[in-house]
Amino acid sequence: MSGFTLSGLGTFTVEDKAGLKRKSVYGAVSMDLFTIYEGIKYSEKLPYLTTQPAMQAYATCASINPSGDGGTLAQITLTVDTFSFQDSWCLRQLEIKYAQKYLKKGTNYDENSAPELINAILEDYSARQAKIYEMAVWQSSKTQNGFNTNLKQFNGFIQTLTTLGGFVNQQTVAGTAYTSITTANVLTILDNQWLATPADIKRSDDLVTCMGDDTFDKMIIALKNANNYNWTATSADAGSRSITYPGTTMKIVAVPGLNADNDSNLPAAFKNRIITFQKDNYIVGTDLISDENDIDMWYEKKEDLIYYRNIMKMTTGIFFPEFTVSFATV
Repeated sequence: MSGFTLSGLGTFTVEDKAGLKRKSVYGAVSMDLFTIYEGIKYSEKLPYLTTQPAMQAYATCASINPSGDGGTLAQITLTVDTFSFQDSWCLRQLEIKYAQKYLKKGTNYDENSAPELINAILEDYSARQAKIYEMAVWQSSKTQNGFNTNLKQFNGFIQTLTTLGGFVNQQTVAGTAYTSITTANVLTILDNQWLATPADIKRSDDLVTCMGDDTFDKMIIALKNANNYNWTATSADAGSRSITYPGTTMKIVAVPGLNADNDSNLPAAFKNRIITFQKDNYIVGTDLISDENDIDMWYEKKEDLIYYRNIMKMTTGIFFPEFTVSFATV
């Protein structure tokens, strides 16, 4: 019998032709919607002022009778929490696998021994840290979310708003409560959100209503099904995921940090939220916002490991909770 004898060879699978591929992941979408306050090493008080003028009759000269409150100076306190991302890798683990192709020649490894792999790791880490920041700035809670280390390092805006109280509860104003958001009720909920928004802020240029991608998609489907609005996403819309609610000036932005499926263990209060607020009223406090991109990576000879470390400080604050309109399912 002519031909090759191949019984001694296993089935071959090509492993090294394609480049490293990373999973898609959304980044930090919401940060541009907030006011960033830097320079907080631990705790800092931010002052604010309110006045209440009062109109009165004026009949004669020298009849000044002050009747306003003259102004109230107060403060909110921002106390940042410090957290970090840390990891390590042993390049020697790659020697007996196909991944050895990423290693440069030589048996003494350092942070420059696998540049393609290290760069891919850094790119992936950066994208996934951005996703974590996006979730945390909304859904993190030091007291309620101990089940997820990414959501318990500082208090996000939902927890801060809950602690402060005094916000506009949309369901209370509307006199209607919902246990879920569906394509059948989402437009009514958004109508009520706009009706509950205080007149003092309706004309604000920085007013925005945020919801999760899941709620945003239900809204788009409901608008389509209502046959009174035709919205076709352009490339810009696809990235921003925002519209102006038909018949109003309410800007609506989908933010993945409010997605209900970010963690299946999230308490109900952190899911299915719709929040209307002004940018200059919602503060992200930090020492330096660019710290999220300040990464340390080094090779430690003693352990023969490559280490990764990124340290950040963050908290959230709200000046005037009464100028927030909040919806939450019950």
